[in-house]
Amino acid sequence: MTKRFLLLLALGLTASTAAQAQVVPGRFQVSVDGAWQQYAESSALDDAPLAGVRGAFFLTRFLGIGAHVLAGRPWTRGEFFPYVRHSYLSSDETNDTTLLYVVDQRVTHIQVGLDATLRLELGRLSPFATVGFGRYRFFLDPDQVNGLEDLAGAAYHYGGGFELQLGEAAGVRFGVLDQVLRDFDRDRFCVNCSGAMALLKEDRFPNPSPAPPAKESTIHNLRFVGSFSFVPGGER
Repeated sequence: MTKRFLLLLALGLTASTAAQAQVVPGRFQVSVDGAWQQYAESSALDDAPLAGVRGAFFLTRFLGIGAHVLAGRPWTRGEFFPYVRHSYLSSDETNDTTLLYVVDQRVTHIQVGLDATLRLELGRLSPFATVGFGRYRFFLDPDQVNGLEDLAGAAYHYGGGFELQLGEAAGVRFGVLDQVLRDFDRDRFCVNCSGAMALLKEDRFPNPSPAPPAKESTIHNLRFVGSFSFVPGGER
């Protein structure tokens, strides 16, 4: 019994020491992030992966402030917008065919911001809560919109998760965030709503059908994040 107790105590101390080494007060923690974003149903965007980096400076073992950048390439949902028509006429005008298309485009989503993290230490497992704010920008496909256009606005997030200690200065991090985008206008993703492509918009057969969700200027998106985190140079 005594040997078992001493063994458990030694393992507990080892886990505690390792967990403290993963976050070092006065040092930066660097994370390589991979994420899956479930865009709001009203956004006219398909769910997509994102990737990026994050750096946090820990004032104490429990409180850190930092910055992040993420990028992804989601597809728009053409069924949210009017059809594009393409008509074929026979040479003797006795027959004609009209084809209807929905038009998607692949956009580039870039997001930057600042955040704060509050964490606890429970051996190798460290639950955390985080909040942050910043800016987002969607760059539209220049080939389809015939130029350089984008959609941008303010963003903020809140959520939480946990870190799992892997070594003296490394670990993995899993989190779930509500990523909020403001000043959002999904009609900017519509290729044929304005400009030269509007001449090909089909008016005889209304689309979308059925009608999509109502437009929202502020959208809430669920983001699942997995990270590999480390303290450069290890513990001092």
